[in-house]
Amino acid sequence: IDFDGVSVLTPSWADEFIIPLKKQYRGMVSFINDNNASIRETFKMLDRVIDPNLDLHDMTIFADALVFDEKHDLSKNGFVMTFPYSDKEAIAMLIDNKVREVSLFPVDSLSSERLEQVVSMLNSVGIASKIGFSK
Repeated sequence: IDFDGVSVLTPSWADEFIIPLKKQYRGMVSFINDNNASIRETFKMLDRVIDPNLDLHDMTIFADALVFDEKHDLSKNGFVMTFPYSDKEAIAMLIDNKVREVSLFPVDSLSSERLEQVVSMLNSVGIASKIGFSK
């Protein structure tokens, strides 16, 4: 889907048009010219819309957010921004995409309580987790 010339993408339109396409053609829908702030924020708001550059199997844990690691495509001359997701948004994305296991990468200053909270959340929805090391 090419967003060239698009000034505003509303969540309601994206939910009615893009979500069904992504479900029907799972893994075959990609976006170009999607760096507009309105488009990126709409994608962020729709926790079921998955950026094809996100690797949902690697997650960095922060005190108040979760960030999925990106797959970098060096053949493109662009920067793919990683957005922080709330716990609820991240869990919904994992469930919607049937992810069964994730590697967790805690930041250095993360409390053990926060790490345990995330592991517990994942376990409660049937997602296994393992602690990774710094990349």
